[in-house]
Amino acid sequence: MAGLRAWWKSRDVWLTRREQGLVFFLLVVLTLGGMVKLLRESFGNKDLGRGFVEQPLHNNP
Repeated sequence: MAGLRAWWKSRDVWLTRREQGLVFFLLVVLTLGGMVKLLRESFGNKDLGRGFVEQPLHNNP
């Protein structure tokens, strides 16, 4: 842990361009993943590969 602290203190405050890109990419992936999860739950469709298929209504006799 001491080595990590020394490495962090020796760095500039901001991340390098590559690290910024990685953080941005992870944020985008997590955000899109969360949105897809919410959409799937709201439509009640567990398989997006089949598309949104309307379920037929069951008519009670």
